[in-house]
Formats: sequence, C-alpha cells, structure tokens
Amino acid sequence: MSLRGASATKQSLPYSLRTCKMPYYSPETGRAPMDQTARHVIFQGHVQGVGFRYTARQIAQQYNVTGFVRNLPDGTVEMLVQGSPQEVDGCIDDIRHSFAGYIRETRIEPVPWNARHTDFHITF
Repeated sequence: MSLRGASATKQSLPYSLRTCKMPYYSPETGRAPMDQTARHVIFQGHVQGVGFRYTARQIAQQYNVTGFVRNLPDGTVEMLVQGSPQEVDGCIDDIRHSFAGYIRETRIEPVPWNARHTDFHITF
C-alpha cells in the first residue's frame, strides 16, 4: 500500500475515529495500561535499619502492584509502586500505617509508567 493509499484510508474514517486516543500499553512509550497509575514515594524519618523494605515488599505483595523499594544514601527510603489507583493507594496507606511511628514525612509524586517492573521487589 502506498503512502497515499494509507493516508486516503485514514481520511475516509469518520473524524471521531481518526482523532480518538485510546489508552493502551506500549513498551516503547511506557504508557500505562488503561486505568493504571505509577507513583514515586520517598519516606523520611527513622526508616532504615527497622525492616522497612522487607515489610513494604510483604505489604506490596498483598496488592496487585509492581515496582521496587530501596534505601537511599541520605537515610530515606524510595519506592516506585504501579497498578490501579485503588491498589496503589491501598499499598501506600498500609505501609504508612505499619510504620506510622517511624515515618516523619512521605512525599508522593505521579510518574510515568515503567514497563520494566513485572513484580514488586527490593533493590539494593
């Protein structure tokens, strides 16, 4: 099919179908599957040396999420968690509740979906 033919075919579609942008997963662009979200979380406080990463992994494995948790050199713990908004929020809330006495501050930011993560794991 020539370029002209492909263009002509696209132009023959109704306007609503030509301009429709459906959410989909693409490894090339890292777009999330429909209704999925990714969040970058930094936990500050007394969060290293208290079993935080291992407990966070156990909690995350109870949810349908992917991502990682790791210690950072500045004494904080970093986490990436991806999944449906309900699963992600539930996971983060359970971790915060489990370590309420240790966490001084939690920073949460939305980030692009990362297709490399197929499970939730501890990164060193």
